[in-house]
Amino acid sequence: MTAKPALEPAPEKKGSKTLYQITILIVIVYVAAGLAAYFVYNRSQDRLIDNSRDKLIQIGVESVSANTSFVLDFLVFLNQEQLQDLDVISLNQAIAEGRLTPGQERLDEQLAGMVAADFMGLEGVVLFSSPGGDGVNTVIAASDPDLVYAWEVPGEFGEAAAAHAGYLLTDNGVPGLGPGGQSLVVVGEATINDAGLRAGYLAVKPVAGEFAAINAFFDEKKSDGSRNLALMMVISVVAASLLTFIFITILIRRRITRPIDELSSAAKQVMEGDLDVETPVRRGDEFEGLERSFNTMVKSLSRILSLPLAESTEGSDPGPQEASVSQRLPAKRGKESIPGAGLAPGKSRTLGYITCFLAVVFVAWGLVTFAIFNHWQNELIDAGRNKLIEETSQYFINASHYIRDTLDPVITEKMEKEGLTNLSLEEQSALMLRGEISDYQHFYNEFSRQLVELGALDMQRVLVVLSGEYIPGGSIVVVSDDESMVYNWSVPDYLLEAIDNGEPYLYREEGIEELGLEGEHIIAIEVFDLRGVTQAYIGVKSMHAEIMQMRDFYNEEKESIYITLLPVMSGALLAFMLLTFLVMRFLIHRNITGPVVELSAAVSEVMDGNLDVDIPLREGEELEGLKLAFREMVESFRRLMTRATE
Repeated sequence: MTAKPALEPAPEKKGSKTLYQITILIVIVYVAAGLAAYFVYNRSQDRLIDNSRDKLIQIGVESVSANTSFVLDFLVFLNQEQLQDLDVISLNQAIAEGRLTPGQERLDEQLAGMVAADFMGLEGVVLFSSPGGDGVNTVIAASDPDLVYAWEVPGEFGEAAAAHAGYLLTDNGVPGLGPGGQSLVVVGEATINDAGLRAGYLAVKPVAGEFAAINAFFDEKKSDGSRNLALMMVISVVAASLLTFIFITILIRRRITRPIDELSSAAKQVMEGDLDVETPVRRGDEFEGLERSFNTMVKSLSRILSLPLAESTEGSDPGPQEASVSQRLPAKRGKESIPGAGLAPGKSRTLGYITCFLAVVFVAWGLVTFAIFNHWQNELIDAGRNKLIEETSQYFINASHYIRDTLDPVITEKMEKEGLTNLSLEEQSALMLRGEISDYQHFYNEFSRQLVELGALDMQRVLVVLSGEYIPGGSIVVVSDDESMVYNWSVPDYLLEAIDNGEPYLYREEGIEELGLEGEHIIAIEVFDLRGVTQAYIGVKSMHAEIMQMRDFYNEEKESIYITLLPVMSGALLAFMLLTFLVMRFLIHRNITGPVVELSAAVSEVMDGNLDVDIPLREGEELEGLKLAFREMVESFRRLMTRATE
């Protein structure tokens, strides 16, 4: 009896090496995809923020320019009577003598009032002319009287005013006018009087502070967006990695680890002498061919070992004691004669399953991250729109308050000339009770109508509302650009609430149905207390043009971003998928498919009668334990055949 040779000890059972390798690979791919997505999304977000910043500044500058231009034209319009003495000849004579006409003194007073009232934050305003036609821009009126005749407007601003440029942005202001620094310079021309005298105007507004506030606002949005985007990417990578690990663990357990354990157990049973063992065969499994070959091999060897010695060695020259192991085995024959023998595995279904799963995860991940990014973009757009509304509202409130403050003395002066006097609260209450409109109200209503017709600040309505417990019905309109609304218009509750709360403005996105106004509107509110009665000056301005401009801008920006973003992200995901597929294919071939092919070839060798088959063994490989078990099983066969022969 031959001694049993020492066999290599079975390796300690560990987790699937393929599982860990694929998991590490996929985590690396997820991290790389997350970094790529973060970079692409962050750049897209930065571009949107930077362009939003520029657009908001542009719209704000245009609003200031339009308001300033209108007010300057309006001041000239209000002072037409005092400016009729100005013509080219009289102005030349006044300049030569260094004196001011009454009309110039009036303009100096009005321009100084603009700066003193902090209208649009202006630091300096001048009217200039070149009456001699020599191209010299001589100051004829200014918010600072010391500038009249003494300061020459730089040629570039005179040319911009003549060209109706509207405004200029400078980094150093206007030398000699204002504090310098980053400034908005509003330029234009106005007709001074009926004689056709025209003058250019120049108004300087420092904007460094406002631009810094806008930059800080968007810098905060950019910081928040980058932080949220990074957090989203980390969470998504962790979630996708965990989900993928669980899926691959289950898949490899079912399709790789379990078949290996079953084959190893079957080999152990064979070594213990049980030749009736049969491993389950699963169609489409990477081990299907090996399982069939193993079952066929065990059945063939069982049948051979059960034959009488004479039958198995019939026709052989050696005697019974000299029969070799190879003579005891069947003669070499074609693999097709033994069902399932030597089947090599086809395409790895495990690879296909993992690839399909990753494709689903990548697509879902891409859609989710895109949806979240789109949501953040919309939030940024809403924030930009709200910032626009806030800035425009402040400009509108500032301008409407200034116009009201300017109008009051002008209207009072005109009313005095026409013999009209302001009404007391008692007189106004008596008229309200009788439903009568006074001459004073008629005058104010007509002036309000002219304001709307002139397009003052793009106002759609001008109203004066009285409210309080002493007012019939709690509130009533006493002045309006539409006189039919006086005493007849029911003030909406939301407007009364804003008046009571002292809110400076309301934004009505859906329009003001009570006034028949559709679309976005701002309602500027200025409140005064009159002995227990609240008087509110109300101006209604359409925001539709600004909102549509901002909305069109954002639609174009988003379309431009998506045209670039979608192909880039789709291409990146496809590249990551292809790279992952190729590396996984290599790993599965090296760790699973290749060793299975080697074992299948060894089984074929055994069925062909070669019990000295060499089974290559690599330390740490996925099938190391199964190969060792197969080696021991073949060795057991060799011993059984030897004993049977002896």
